[in-house]
Amino acid sequence: MKLPTVKHPTDRPNFSVVTLNAAEDRELWLAFSYETCVGFMRPAWDKWVVRYNEWGPTTGKHMNLLNNDHADRWNEEEFRWMLEGMLTGDAE
Repeated sequence: MKLPTVKHPTDRPNFSVVTLNAAEDRELWLAFSYETCVGFMRPAWDKWVVRYNEWGPTTGKHMNLLNNDHADRWNEEEFRWMLEGMLTGDAE
């Protein structure tokens, strides 16, 4: 098993992408604005799953870097349900 990694795509510590590596084919990327998970993705996917912006303009910029389509955003309950499924293996 690979250890988790953290990257700062904007070279600023307030936006991070954490890579979880259960196995090479099950890698999961988690995007954080400050301390809040705002998106997730598997490398094989063509886009990020992103929450609605309930915070401020800086978090909005981070979310737009992941997916600029505001019509393709999820509310907290839906986002949490999908992410929990990815983390527990109940969804693939």
